[in-house]
Amino acid sequence: MIDLKPYLEMTKMMILATQDPKRNPYTSNVYFWYNPETYNFYFISRLTREHSQHIISNGNIAWSILNTQKYIWSDQDKKWLQFQWQARLLEWDAAKTVFDTYYQPRIAFPWGLPDGHHVFECRPTKVKIWDESLYGWQGNIIEF
Repeated sequence: MIDLKPYLEMTKMMILATQDPKRNPYTSNVYFWYNPETYNFYFISRLTREHSQHIISNGNIAWSILNTQKYIWSDQDKKWLQFQWQARLLEWDAAKTVFDTYYQPRIAFPWGLPDGHHVFECRPTKVKIWDESLYGWQGNIIEF
């Protein structure tokens, strides 16, 4: 397995793509964190948000992460990941464990999981690595 950690450290925000019940696309920006061994991703959101409702009714999602630290028009800076996922809402005990283990040490939330927020888990099915310095214009696809 290719080490995705250098790409994942480029930013703390992802662009999340979901579908509404009529299959219309919808995007939102959310902060993420991940398990470095399994590459399961997590984010918090209120259940009333559109993307949360979409995931509850259809867990097939996509998202992308791109190099927000530095981007100059040169091949070595063109780096991003495009994921396909299965997402789900975590039950409270699992959510609390995940939040305390992966999220709280990374982003200061001394009071714990904010009221009204829930944790969503995203398990990768496929990722395309776009790193022109390593893979050219074709990128590299990894199936999980």
